[in-house]
Amino acid sequence: MKKYVLLTIVLCFIALFFAINIANANLTISEEETALAVNSLISFKSSEFLSAIDNNEEIRSISVENDKINNTNFYKVETDNYLLKLDTTDKNVTGIYSKTSEINFVPNATKDEAREFITNKYDELNLPEDYDLVYLEKIDDYTWEADFQKKYGDVYNMYEAVKVFFTPENNEINALTVFDEPYENETTQITTGEAKEIVSNELNIDSKIVSEELTIIKPNDYFENSTDNNLHKAWILTTENDEYIYVDAIDGDVIGGDCINE
Repeated sequence: MKKYVLLTIVLCFIALFFAINIANANLTISEEETALAVNSLISFKSSEFLSAIDNNEEIRSISVENDKINNTNFYKVETDNYLLKLDTTDKNVTGIYSKTSEINFVPNATKDEAREFITNKYDELNLPEDYDLVYLEKIDDYTWEADFQKKYGDVYNMYEAVKVFFTPENNEINALTVFDEPYENETTQITTGEAKEIVSNELNIDSKIVSEELTIIKPNDYFENSTDNNLHKAWILTTENDEYIYVDAIDGDVIGGDCINE
């Protein structure tokens, strides 16, 4: 493995050397050489990531795939046991997914042990330092979920986050996804009282509001058609009928909602 990592580092420097000399000599680079340079960079970044997961993993293939949901391309890197996703722009790893799941162990990790494992692993993977662990729970007999999110003032951005599913007993990351949608921080202008008054005046909702939460969220067409995909700081007002109403905390617009159907 050390020889493989060393080879990828050497190839990266070779690619950089070619790029510098091309710029100086006005030369052109072939598609094959470009592919070699790109693959070398992908291999280098993937190997860094994999070394924190399993030192025995070696890259078997690299391909370009399409994310049909977001209509974006990504690099898919496969090993015998893992699949990695890399951003096509900066080649950073945006996801890692285990192809197999080992359950031949006794699931006896405590919450403190799970927290220690995932915070240490988070550091080893060189993930964003300014994200906080905001959620840690066991979701089934074997698997824990941890969510790390970036904080803007008094709210966390769930769209700028790292979500991890893992089993601490066998040192395994089952799935890890990096979300990277920054929020342009704005000062809250609308109070909870004003948000409730806006809902009372603008919407025909008679049920009592039982809770409120300030968060960062995307609008939807729950109340009216919306094509806005930007992030908004908003109050989520919850009614006694389990209906959620989103009120923009900056300008007071009702920007969406949701409900729980029994």
